Amino acid sequence: MALTFALYLLRPIYPNCPPPQGSTELVAATMISGPQYRDSFDNLFEGNFRHLSEPAVGFYSGLFAFQGWAFLNVITEELINPERNLPLAVLISMGFCTLIYTLFNIALYAVISPDEMLISPAVAVLFAEKEFGMFAFMMPIFVAISTFGSVNGTIMTSSRLFFCGAREGQMPVILTMINKKQRTPIPAIIFTSFLGIVYLLVAGHIYTLINASQCTVWLAIAVVALALLKFRWTMPDAHRPVKVPIFVPIIFTIGSLALVLLSVYGEPSDTDEFTVFWQKLLMIVDDNEKK
Repeated sequence: MALTFALYLLRPIYPNCPPPQGSTELVAATMISGPQYRDSFDNLFEGNFRHLSEPAVGFYSGLFAFQGWAFLNVITEELINPERNLPLAVLISMGFCTLIYTLFNIALYAVISPDEMLISPAVAVLFAEKEFGMFAFMMPIFVAISTFGSVNGTIMTSSRLFFCGAREGQMPVILTMINKKQRTPIPAIIFTSFLGIVYLLVAGHIYTLINASQCTVWLAIAVVALALLKFRWTMPDAHRPVKVPIFVPIIFTIGSLALVLLSVYGEPSDTDEFTVFWQKLLMIVDDNEKK
């Protein structure tokens, strides 16, 4: 019966030939084992949100994992053929990451109960201990490698942001200096790393850091989206290598502002610390520029 189910399910995909045996067996095996985990997804969202601001704070943790989509926008000057490669890279990476994250979360909910997930300090490690046995030690290694790559990308792109700001006179001029041999903005990289360490000392907890930093990030993104709308209105005929329908930035701007406002209302203590920190930092930068 399972093989029959698989054959008919795969027939639209292979209309002119029999489905591959491996694919048929895999779908049949999934059909047999799938109902065993059905109860893991019952009442999946029950009791999660007590206030409208809570999902906004929750979105920060989810969006934090997809933050790489914005990195290439900062380094378009260093991309080869950015008009083609920038949208292509964003679409491919977002689609691939969405697929991987969705499959991994389904696997987590199929193996780990909600109570276990809430009390576990490392859900991926708990999943590996249940499913991989003696090879569970590999999961922390893979997670560490993944996060190391993310830190590398963040430092590389954020330093270019400070470099461009200094080049426009909005940051200290020392951040415009470039290493002659490596052709990289070393002072901007050092400044980015220093800010990262300060963030660690100020936040002290991963979720506090995510909530506070993402509030700043999405506020900046919302302002950029508003600027895009202004330019689309005031300069409708300007050359735009990458152009999307006008409803896309409108919806994006509304969503970004709602995300920021709801999170500030729901978790004001997390955002206050970083707001004060950035105010003091901007005052220092402004004083240096005046001198």
